[in-house]
Amino acid sequence: MGGKGEFATDRVPQERVVDADVGCETCDDATVARDEELPGRTGWSGIARLQTESNGMPTIAQVEEQILVVEGFRVQLTPLAPKTKILPSYDFTVMAPQRWRVSDWKTARLAGYVALLRQAVVQRGDGSAVKGDLQLGHIRDSYYAKQYGTTAAP
Repeated sequence: MGGKGEFATDRVPQERVVDADVGCETCDDATVARDEELPGRTGWSGIARLQTESNGMPTIAQVEEQILVVEGFRVQLTPLAPKTKILPSYDFTVMAPQRWRVSDWKTARLAGYVALLRQAVVQRGDGSAVKGDLQLGHIRDSYYAKQYGTTAAP
């Protein structure tokens, strides 16, 4: 990694990489994933590209996107210091268990971000903030319901 045109595919599962020939002229590294493969996205709107800062650390928006890709739900991260623009990469590759609650996920998965974040707000499929300590499976279901209307079996 590091050279112009190389891609950091370790942050997104290999099957999510669409076109390794798509270049990035303004950054050193990039990861591409099809929008239709990301929960909470409607339709095909092109390629989502995650570009890192010159020091190799992702921006806050990129970490939020990494969490979406791995966990299947959106999170809004608010840094403790307003000048903070980059965070350590979200290095988990498998989503947390469905039965974990939001508090379990934050404790286990965001432990490395505690000193850097003021808050992390988990969002439902409709974009509203999760109130309470819901199970992650219910939150992921809200993304399915937003896209398809119901989670009931046919």
